[in-house]
Amino acid sequence: MQVLKLAALFHDIAKPQTRSLKGNGDYVFIGHEKAGAEISRKILMRFCLSKKEADLVYTLILNHLWPLNLASQDELSSRALNKFVRTIGGDLPDLLVLAFADIRASGRTELLQEEAEKLKRLAASSLDAREENARQYSAKKTLLDGRELMETFGLPPGPELGQLLKHLEKATLEGRISDREQAIELVRGMLGEESVN
Repeated sequence: MQVLKLAALFHDIAKPQTRSLKGNGDYVFIGHEKAGAEISRKILMRFCLSKKEADLVYTLILNHLWPLNLASQDELSSRALNKFVRTIGGDLPDLLVLAFADIRASGRTELLQEEAEKLKRLAASSLDAREENARQYSAKKTLLDGRELMETFGLPPGPELGQLLKHLEKATLEGRISDREQAIELVRGMLGEESVN
């Protein structure tokens, strides 16, 4: 909860630096989410927050507009929804709460109800997609694990191994691979090795 409160406090911190005037007289704040995430990380590290907590605040601030942008689309593709869910991962509930708070505090009462309804629909769809992805992943999870990758390809533990596992997870969830042999061939191709078949 503390992390979410800090994200809410700092999420628009870079608006003064990114403010510009459009031709119609409206102000825009292009890039304020990225700049704000960077500024908040520096501040929070001085607050003696753990790196994990500071990284979570950074992630929430960096992505705080994403739910609102998705919710405003007339038709949201399942691909866009799944990318959102996979990218945000376990931080999804916190990000959705931050997005609700952001529109609530916007002061635009005429749009509040409409935006809130759209965001509620996105939240329901996102949480459903997350559950479905988790079910699919757990059913297919055992295609190859880190130990098997190290043994099969002679890889050491480390970031490369982690990247390969993430790529395998994504390919599994997208349905591009469905068995151990396909997983091995995919990794072999990623590592640039020749097939033994």
